[in-house]
Amino acid sequence: MRGAFAGQTFEAFTGKLVKFASVEAARAEIDQIKAALDAAYVAPHPSSVVKAKIRHEIDSLANRGTPSLRAALAHGESVHWKHAPANVKLTEDLATSRVAVTSPDALGLIAWAFRDKLISLLDAEIDAFADDKAALSDEQRDTMIAKLSADLLAAERAEVALVTSAGVDHRADVVDVRALLGIVGREGE
Repeated sequence: MRGAFAGQTFEAFTGKLVKFASVEAARAEIDQIKAALDAAYVAPHPSSVVKAKIRHEIDSLANRGTPSLRAALAHGESVHWKHAPANVKLTEDLATSRVAVTSPDALGLIAWAFRDKLISLLDAEIDAFADDKAALSDEQRDTMIAKLSADLLAAERAEVALVTSAGVDHRADVVDVRALLGIVGREGE
C-alpha cells in the first residue's frame, strides 16, 4: 500500500457515531467543519512571531555579509567582501542548464549596514497588514487542525452510516476512506 496509510494495520470501527437528524444535517456539519479547516490552514501568523523571524533572518544576513577587515588591518590589504552563491541560468534553444557561481553578497552587506532601518521598514509593513485578531500560533493551528480533522472524520462516519441506511447516493466529493470503509488504524485514528 502506498500513500498516507502505507504500512498501517486496520481494524473495524467500533466507536459511537455522532447523531444527526438527517443526511442533510450531517452534510451541513461536514461543510462547516471543512470551512473551519480551510480557515485554520490559511489563518495568518501573529505579527510578533513574524517580526521575530524577520529579526532572525536579518541578523543571519548581516552576519553573513559582514566584511572582514583583518587583512586590511594586519597587512594593508583591501577589505574582504563576503561572497554568496548565485545561480546563473543558461538557456540555449530548448536545453537549460544551471551554473553555480559566487558574487559579492549584496543582500548580506545591506543587512549588515542597514539592519535597524530594514527592521523598522519591515515592521511597518507587518503592522500595516497584520491581522492579529485572526492570527494563530503554530501550536494553536496544529491543535485546531487536529481537533477539526477528528470532528470531520466523526461527522463523515455518521454521514456514511446515514447514507447507507437511507439508501441514498454518497456525495460526489471524497470522504475519508476510513469513514467509507468503517475502519480505524491500529493506533486509533
